[in-house]
Amino acid sequence: MDHTQQFIYLYNLIIQMFILAYVMVMVEKKKTTTKVYMLMVLSIIVLTVLEATSWLVLDKPGQVFKTLSVTVITLVYSLNALPMILGFTFFDYHVVGSDKVVKRRRFLYMVIWTMLICLNVSNLWSHFVFTVDEFNVYSRGFGMYLNVGIQYAVLLTYVSGTVKYLRSVSGRIIRMFLMFTFFPMLGSLIQVLYYGVPGIWPMYGLLMLFIFIFMIREDMRNDSLTLLYSRGQFDERLHSKLRHDKPFTIALIDLDEFKAVNDSFGHNEGDELLRTFARLLEDSVRKVDMVSRVGGDEFTLIIESESSAVGVQVLERIANNVKEFNETSTKSYKLEYSLGFQFVERPKDENLLELIGVIDERMYEQKNRHHACKEHK
Repeated sequence: MDHTQQFIYLYNLIIQMFILAYVMVMVEKKKTTTKVYMLMVLSIIVLTVLEATSWLVLDKPGQVFKTLSVTVITLVYSLNALPMILGFTFFDYHVVGSDKVVKRRRFLYMVIWTMLICLNVSNLWSHFVFTVDEFNVYSRGFGMYLNVGIQYAVLLTYVSGTVKYLRSVSGRIIRMFLMFTFFPMLGSLIQVLYYGVPGIWPMYGLLMLFIFIFMIREDMRNDSLTLLYSRGQFDERLHSKLRHDKPFTIALIDLDEFKAVNDSFGHNEGDELLRTFARLLEDSVRKVDMVSRVGGDEFTLIIESESSAVGVQVLERIANNVKEFNETSTKSYKLEYSLGFQFVERPKDENLLELIGVIDERMYEQKNRHHACKEHK
């Protein structure tokens, strides 16, 4: 292994280890997507170390080095598809709306990976994927190209099956998805065409850096209690929406009698109520919609649809989910809320403060009606 290879492997390792350590230490409440991302980074660290080790032990004489070479290269080939499969899972959570689809896909990924592992482990007696001769010299076999071809086919199949979901996600996720498609494929192509040039893991490392900058660090701005978007993120999105012509629905939601729950049952119960309501909101919207906690018991929705009917449907789902929760809950209080909403047909014509003022007034009108109903009872 020459100095250039050493530098590339070392540079990639330092970046990935820094990212992994930073996320582990700085992100207190890790979402599922963050955990999958950490596994991706860890798999790239392991594969970078294994591939660098293979270059260090190859061509060295002796049975020990030959056995070590075969073992390490077999591990590299067997784990080769793991970052790609974890990447599929990562983007499934961000892009695909159905949990059933995500679980079904995850099972399919594991079947594919198991098949690739079997192919590569069988090389120990078939020598179909690669060979290491008596002088500890490595040679590619047809199985190596088959390996690469299968992974390209799986990646392209995944992309073609996921494109239909991209119209309902934000631009930063689409950009990262395109990089996920392009970077690993380019890296592996370089490594296949130019033997000895480290390609795939540095490219994956670059991808992890971009995802960290544009997605993971953005998630770190989320509300720490509910893991929803924060007030700052909501303000940024709303300002952006009002600069464009695409219609949307916005809603402001306030929990009723939240102070009474805090006073009667304690702040821990109040926090649990906020987390429960946050989950109900997230379960009611689509991946493209934005749910934010903007204050103590105040939440906002941005519903991404040019149809006012879709916004109404989302709000009806929230009402149904809250009703179902109250019917099955063993709590001695009811989860109740008030909301105001507006379908914004011409965003560029709207004044931000006036828009929020109108929706806020509608919300408090509903809250007053709720109070009046309780007093009447």
